[in-house]
Amino acid sequence: MKLTKSLLLASAAGLAAVATASAADLPSKKAAPVEYVKVCPTYGPGFFYIPGSQTCVKLGGNVWGEINYSQPYVKGGSPLGTRMNMGISVDARSSSEFGLVRAFVNNQVSYRMGSETSGSANNEGLNFRGANTEAVKETQFNVVGFVQVGGFTVGHMDSMYRVVAPTSNIGLSGWHQPDLSNVMGYTLALGNGFSITASLEDSTITNRNGVWSGNASGPYAATVAPVLNNDGTLKTAGTSSNGVAITQGGNRLPDYVGNVTVAQSWGTVALSGAVHSINTTYAPVGTEYGYAGQLAAKINLPMIAAGDYLYVSGAMSSGANAFLMRDEAGDRTSQNTNGFGIGRVAVSMNDIAINTSTDSVYKAKGTGFTAEVGHYFTPTVMAHLGYSYVKIDWDVAARAMSTTQLNPADIQRVSFGVQWTPIAGLRIWPEVEYSKIHALVANANGYTASSGPNDRTAKRNEDNWTGRIQIRRDF
Repeated sequence: MKLTKSLLLASAAGLAAVATASAADLPSKKAAPVEYVKVCPTYGPGFFYIPGSQTCVKLGGNVWGEINYSQPYVKGGSPLGTRMNMGISVDARSSSEFGLVRAFVNNQVSYRMGSETSGSANNEGLNFRGANTEAVKETQFNVVGFVQVGGFTVGHMDSMYRVVAPTSNIGLSGWHQPDLSNVMGYTLALGNGFSITASLEDSTITNRNGVWSGNASGPYAATVAPVLNNDGTLKTAGTSSNGVAITQGGNRLPDYVGNVTVAQSWGTVALSGAVHSINTTYAPVGTEYGYAGQLAAKINLPMIAAGDYLYVSGAMSSGANAFLMRDEAGDRTSQNTNGFGIGRVAVSMNDIAINTSTDSVYKAKGTGFTAEVGHYFTPTVMAHLGYSYVKIDWDVAARAMSTTQLNPADIQRVSFGVQWTPIAGLRIWPEVEYSKIHALVANANGYTASSGPNDRTAKRNEDNWTGRIQIRRDF
């Protein structure tokens, strides 16, 4: 019996050993390691590592809609405007021996109708006051995208002329609010928040301001009543019968832009400058150059409430209106078709004027000032109040060419808005703006300039109220 038990145990042990050996010879399947998404704290909240790489990425987006109403001046006007905007953004960053390597893309699609349309699908056209009596829908696709390697930045983005800006975007004058442009720039960080930036920027956008031309053989030789949109915005203007039609020529040189910036815990101060080339179709006149400068500061006021600030800026330009005040008339590059107006007065936004009898060139001179204060009454309710002033002027000799077009003008605006953020990422933003223009009258509806180009008594005031409410969700 004992012998039998011993044989059975030995046989079982042998079978177990054979089975184990056979199992070891079989291929085994191991579960692939799971790669969990890891938070990337290096670049701030929202970033995470792309699995299998050292690149951190942040995904975001926004959806917002608004309705705008601008005071009408004629029954046929279209004071009501609406807009819907949707966007998706991707921000990818990593470190290298050259410094930060960053790629950023922000796709924005807008659908606009009525007074919110810009006059050109290529331009942002905030709060454009065109007639738009047909209220045609305008679809606009904008892409902000750039590559940054160390101090070098190349992409389609905001001009490097604008470093700090006020909160209101309903249209404060006196600060640079350009359309996006193709930019190639370099920023040298000097430490302690100091930096110097230089960039080359495509001048297609800043060339949109037109050229005025006429033969000034007498003080009224080129004076022809312009044609206005229904709300008073200058649409086209007449030319002298003995004048030569001149328009902007093709781009030959980029805009040269630079800034010196100090950004610290107390706020940001930036001094910006730009040189703009003006090429026309008029052969006797060569390439002209305009320039602009701006000093802007945004000072934090945490001693009043967290998030409070004071924004101030002063600007000047000569032959470069796009760097002083946004031309709300959109793309206008032919003769005398630039202008911003209210009611019966209008302001020429041409960069230069050419006297074809003498080939003399005159540049528009501009100065501007903007101030805005923002205050948080609660962590979710913020109000901002802003004021801006812009003066557009021409030399006396230029004014002699046209008493209705090339005349001094003063533009003032007051903007007030309240932002309510009931939950993080959701903003409800009502805003109202009052505008006032003091300039010569642009048509013959009761006003005439009868005493020559220097007659200030022929100038009149016109004003306008605009209101808007925007509801926005950022994520």
